[in-house]
Formats: sequence, structure tokens, C-alpha cells
Amino acid sequence: MINGLEDDQPLLITGTTTAEVGATVTLYKGSVVMGTATVGSDGTWTTALTTALTSGVNTLTAKQVDLAGNTSGAATLKV
Repeated sequence: MINGLEDDQPLLITGTTTAEVGATVTLYKGSVVMGTATVGSDGTWTTALTTALTSGVNTLTAKQVDLAGNTSGAATLKV
């Protein structure tokens, strides 16, 4: 949950996946792209959100695209 002091601050989101190294993870809020990251050799990715979140609970969706261009199903993240 984001409070009034945090809602204007840059936010880093980090995750872990079994996707291949170099795959792209994109976070969305609705249809708006909030950040994009590349999967590292240890399966982790980190992105700084490009748009501030609103106060309260925000629901983001993550999708990953592998090097062949295949898109995964969506995963939901509440922040």
C-alpha cells in the first residue's frame, strides 16, 4: 500500500522468474506501461516505475516476453 508521503516518490519493483536470461518483463497499471526490465542470469529483474502510483493499494499486471517473442500470461501484483 502506498501512503501520502510515498505516492510522489520513485518506486523500484523487483521480482524473480524462471524465464530465460534476457527476457523482458513489463509492468502495467491497466493499459499503461509502468516499467520494463530485463531478466538477469539469476532470474531476477528490477524496474523503476515510470509513473507515480496513487495513494492506497495499486494493482499492477506483469507480463514477460521471451527472446522468441512469446508473451506469458499475466501475473497480478498489489502494491
